[in-house]
Amino acid sequence: MKIRGTAEIFIGGKKRPIKYGTNSTAILCEIRGITLKDMTNMFSEQKIKDNEITGGEVRDLVFAGLTSGAYSKGEEPDFNRYQVGDWIDEMDADELIKAFEVMGASQPQGSNVTKKKDRRKAS
Repeated sequence: MKIRGTAEIFIGGKKRPIKYGTNSTAILCEIRGITLKDMTNMFSEQKIKDNEITGGEVRDLVFAGLTSGAYSKGEEPDFNRYQVGDWIDEMDADELIKAFEVMGASQPQGSNVTKKKDRRKAS
């Protein structure tokens, strides 16, 4: 069974599980000392469009997904945030894009937010 928000990416010299969901959100909020609202603002569509996301935010987002992926497989993470940053520098762009696509796929479909947007477009 394929679980939404999960995949394997090649990073740090090997294929690693990456998982976005409640646990990765908790990890990201804890390491950055932010709330869910802050996280939503950090990765808003406008900030992404305007290229206003920092390298540290990207690194921590990937780290949170990799950490959650490791734990979900019953593995202890064998890396830290700084290693993940180095790995991102060396990784294939397609793999980084895949990590962000996995995060996007983890978002619930048909949520109230989506429905409200759709209703506004229909007006």
